Amino acid sequence: MVAGLSLVALFALTPLTIQAYSHQQRLNSPEATFVSFMRAQAQQAPNRTRLIVTNQATYRQVYPHLRGLVDVRLLGSPYSPPLSNALNGADSLWLLPADNPMNQQIASVGRLMAVYNFGTFGNASWYNLSRQTLPAQVSWARFTSGIELVAYQIEWGWNTAEITLFWQATSQQGTSYKVFTQMLNANGELLASHDGIPRDGTLPTTDWPLNVIQIDRHVITFPSNTPTQESTFITGLYNNVGERLTATAPNGQPYPNRAVPLIR
Repeated sequence: MVAGLSLVALFALTPLTIQAYSHQQRLNSPEATFVSFMRAQAQQAPNRTRLIVTNQATYRQVYPHLRGLVDVRLLGSPYSPPLSNALNGADSLWLLPADNPMNQQIASVGRLMAVYNFGTFGNASWYNLSRQTLPAQVSWARFTSGIELVAYQIEWGWNTAEITLFWQATSQQGTSYKVFTQMLNANGELLASHDGIPRDGTLPTTDWPLNVIQIDRHVITFPSNTPTQESTFITGLYNNVGERLTATAPNGQPYPNRAVPLIR
């Protein structure tokens, strides 16, 4: 009887497990990674981020998820407005795909900062159209191992903070590093944390293809009475003996304590 119940439970749980796995696969797909990445850009520069898409099918994929956060415009068809219209009033301009004849015209009024690879979804180029001079290092942190933290996003729940990190490896990784994410109080004391191999242990750094953006989520759970208004977050990488990697800021200086601050 017990064995029969166990078998029934197994058959009941298996579809749920498959469904959860499929959901995670969709969240981590190249398309979803790009959408999340652009949402992170909008969080850092609200009302100033514009995305130009030149493929109608791609536009239909990303627009519903970015509407209201990113100014998404479809160009490239005979009925599209001129590119010059899309260049007005934007500080940060993204072009998808990056391999596009519009690059030349955009480069005449802005500075190409980076081209990011989203795997099978394609490459996206980023231009700075503002008068502000940005540092040559566009990643938020550059680690000594050849890993870069390109962007991040912080989203709050009831008693959680989901930290979404966007990494890329610029050189082949021979070590599987762990990620630490920590929530600190106003005095720099630890409130809560989450550590682990990227993507819940399923994507070690040794498996990262070169120069492809990798999405990595960490959920920090804290007591409901935690004073979140005064809290700060830090992240970084460490090896199998707990030694943290040195990380360099955009200004070329190393971050103190080998911990990268995540500004809210």
